[in-house]
Amino acid sequence: MELKFLVDENCLQLAKWLRFYGLDAIDARDLSTLNASDKAIRDDRILITRNQELWHMHPGQVICLYTNDLREQIKAVFEKLELPDESQWFSRCVLCNQTLEPLPADEVKDELRIPKRIKENKKEFWRCPNCRRLYWEGSHFDRTQGFLKEIAKELHSP
Repeated sequence: MELKFLVDENCLQLAKWLRFYGLDAIDARDLSTLNASDKAIRDDRILITRNQELWHMHPGQVICLYTNDLREQIKAVFEKLELPDESQWFSRCVLCNQTLEPLPADEVKDELRIPKRIKENKKEFWRCPNCRRLYWEGSHFDRTQGFLKEIAKELHSP
């Protein structure tokens, strides 16, 4: 069973970082506390919150966080759940949560949003089927991957 999350408004950045790990994570940016709880139940999602009142009233699975620090929030989630395998990382759009699709080579050459030097130096590209955002392994990917690996290392060290 694939884990799915609903991250409440008290820890919105966390949703983006769970997506970097390849996890299905939506945020409750526009939902009231009660609506967030209802949506989590209806969509079979684990609710992640810093709101202790919501934590106590929510009838489904919930992870309550006690920190504003993003690194500590990520670690708290993966202390309770298994860290996804590295092969799953970077498989979701960080903006809209959709699973990324490979961009075919014939479309890469015609894609004006990809700089020429990137097309010449990179072999693999991905596109979000929903928002059409493009992805490739550049410097931002390297920095993000480094951060994800740091956290994984911290979780596995005594």
